[in-house]
Amino acid sequence: MTTETTMTSEFPAIAVQFIGLAQNNRLVLFDSDNLRRVESVRVTGLNGTLLGIDQRPANGMIYGLTTTNNIYTIDPDTGVATLVSTLNQPFSGGNFSGLDFNPVPDRLRLVGSNDQNFRINVDTGEVSIDTAVTYAAGDANEGADPNITASAYTNAFAGSTATQLYNLDSALDSLVLQSPPNDGVLSTVGDLGFNLNRVAGFDIVSAPDGTNNGFVVSGNGLYSLDLNTGEASRLGSIGLNPGVRIQGLTTRPMIPEIAVDAKFIALTDNNMLMSFDPTNLTQVESIAVTGLSGTLLGIDQRPANGMLYGLTTTNQIYTIDPETGVATLVSTLNQPFTGGGISGLDFNPVPDRLRLVGSNNQNFRINVDTGEVSIDTAVAYATDDANEGADPNITGSAYINSFAGSTTTALYNLDSTLDSLVLQNPPNDGLLTTVGDLGIDLADLAGFDIISSPMGSNAAFAISNSTLYSLDLDSGKAYTLGAIGADPNVNIQGLAIMTDSMM
Repeated sequence: MTTETTMTSEFPAIAVQFIGLAQNNRLVLFDSDNLRRVESVRVTGLNGTLLGIDQRPANGMIYGLTTTNNIYTIDPDTGVATLVSTLNQPFSGGNFSGLDFNPVPDRLRLVGSNDQNFRINVDTGEVSIDTAVTYAAGDANEGADPNITASAYTNAFAGSTATQLYNLDSALDSLVLQSPPNDGVLSTVGDLGFNLNRVAGFDIVSAPDGTNNGFVVSGNGLYSLDLNTGEASRLGSIGLNPGVRIQGLTTRPMIPEIAVDAKFIALTDNNMLMSFDPTNLTQVESIAVTGLSGTLLGIDQRPANGMLYGLTTTNQIYTIDPETGVATLVSTLNQPFTGGGISGLDFNPVPDRLRLVGSNNQNFRINVDTGEVSIDTAVAYATDDANEGADPNITGSAYINSFAGSTTTALYNLDSTLDSLVLQNPPNDGLLTTVGDLGIDLADLAGFDIISSPMGSNAAFAISNSTLYSLDLDSGKAYTLGAIGADPNVNIQGLAIMTDSMM
């Protein structure tokens, strides 16, 4: 399946961590903002030698294939490998091969330097043997024997509906398109412009808006790759030890440093809290909230005292112990909020007031200690905004500079109808201006929060359909971090990011 995509040759807007596969079952981790700082992790628990690795868009986990035809998940931080399945047909392409997940059918593609062309269900190990790769009739390299050393798909994110498969040919030093992938037909895109090592890494960093950034590692060099022309541009030298060779490459969005040690708490539509570490989304602790009257609509950490607050359908405000789930009544609103679960809720850190923005366009400021409500102007898109005249459908709200003592802030919302990030400025006037498209189909029930540091750093996160995203507040783009937990059907309608500095 093909689609028009935006091809770029620069680093993506959000910083990424590169995960390279080196010889002898070692991973090398380095960041896009500091190529010289490299961490080496030995992979343990394997039978055989790893041939390649890739992040699976469906769940955000790293998978690898070994010489014994075993498929493993790999924790890149600890190196621990867990057996998932074994191929029911042997792959003999060796480590001079391409390995990458097709994000549309959720199948792993293997393209061997011996021209093998496999599709794999990694959960079962079932192999579909497709047509061996060969250059198309009339192609500039017609008749040449392909020597594929790396492969990567565009639009590599969960929920992708269209994609293209690119390969690197180390004998021809070329970028080639394999289309259709199952038919193995290769078309030359263009020369890389440098001598590609026979052992190399290749990956494409994709955003849901169709932006695709190609990257290649050959020797100790990191290159950006123009997917339209095949031309590679050297970005810098990776701080690899002498003799280390990269034979596989994948990436993952970097969790901003201010969020690494934070506790993420998601609210479901049935009064459950799901706590998780943003660096380990598979491990989720769930706890029921008790002592409530009604159903929780949203939650947020109050910067002034570090406590977690929630609002229910009965217009009551509670503090909630995130460890036990015990809720304690604080106050009752003196004006009813009827925005429902598809609404935004967040503390303004400057006046210490809770903002409520309803999908029905209600716009409230609340003193949570007393329940007193200030009814502000209903939200509406500004004159001359790209979405002027559209009916807002706000499903999440968050303030920047969300810490005690903050003197300035700004309010951002998510519109689930327009799948957009919007700025509400001034908040009391309800005036909305569009920042940009998220690039994803945002669920009506979603979570949104911004974690801040007093030094001025702000990192935004959203949850939609059990997937965690990081958001670029300048462009609105959403970047997939992975699936939360094991239940894709859970309905999450709120997110609070709790930090020790506010607790």
